[in-house]
Amino acid sequence: MLVKSQNWSVKYENQWNSVVKEIEQNILSATTEFIPAFQKEYLMKFFVALNWRGFQSNQQFEDILKVITKDLLDQIDIPIKWRELPCLETAADELRHELLLKFYRQYLDDEGIIYKYAELNLQHTGFHFLISDGSTYFNTSDSPSFIFKRFDGALQGIMPITPRILLTQGKCTDNSDMYYISHITDREVQRYNTTIRENASEFIIHIG
Repeated sequence: MLVKSQNWSVKYENQWNSVVKEIEQNILSATTEFIPAFQKEYLMKFFVALNWRGFQSNQQFEDILKVITKDLLDQIDIPIKWRELPCLETAADELRHELLLKFYRQYLDDEGIIYKYAELNLQHTGFHFLISDGSTYFNTSDSPSFIFKRFDGALQGIMPITPRILLTQGKCTDNSDMYYISHITDREVQRYNTTIRENASEFIIHIG
């Protein structure tokens, strides 16, 4: 996977620090509730890639995989000496790992299920940036981007950008070429941090 790792770096990771600076400059200096979208394709494809790449991968994929492997492959333990990786303890774990590797190879070649998922997200979803103005900052975790069901039943994607900025993903509005910006209270930040903890194996608390 060395070549694919290099492709990942070239297409996504190498640009991330400069994109974060661009986000900070544009979002924190904004004087209106919305600004023209910038780097949208990159952000969407990076958001989707991290959603599939996390310890808890894309929820639809995980749900389907559980149905396929339940009471069969998840009951087959792989002896330690035969495991491809120490964490691949069952046949279900190995199937999940191999499928995700295949999907990522395809994604980095601009094809396959993750790529199609990202393209659909570009068409039908948009971004809303939330800014913490108080003393409570956004946490980060080993699930850098994920989608969860809100209390009202709607699905929302979130990805912490910096301790002060949280990117949220939702259904596209008429202004799909704009980014919305909201300043939120410490209480609202704490609510998002609870959601981040609930969707993580490990998380980092940022203290102002």
